[in-house]
Amino acid sequence: MYFPLEINEQLVNAMRAAAEFKVEVEKIIECVCIDEDGVTVDDKNDYENMSDTICEMMLRIGRTMGNMITEIALDEVKKLTPNNNQN
Repeated sequence: MYFPLEINEQLVNAMRAAAEFKVEVEKIIECVCIDEDGVTVDDKNDYENMSDTICEMMLRIGRTMGNMITEIALDEVKKLTPNNNQN
């Protein structure tokens, strides 16, 4: 079965932006928190928590996109199975 999928472009853009943001936060965790002498100069935990929050946001966006795709697929199934239109 083939059917077109229309994904909300704003959600796609939000996922891309979140992924890019996560990469930047990970770079901060790797580099900025430690100075050239190896001394911790910033609270790494704050950035790690921020990274975790971004992951949670990405999961929510992905879940929303998955639900949208599932609804589209189920609508197509209903169109092709007229005896099951009551579900």
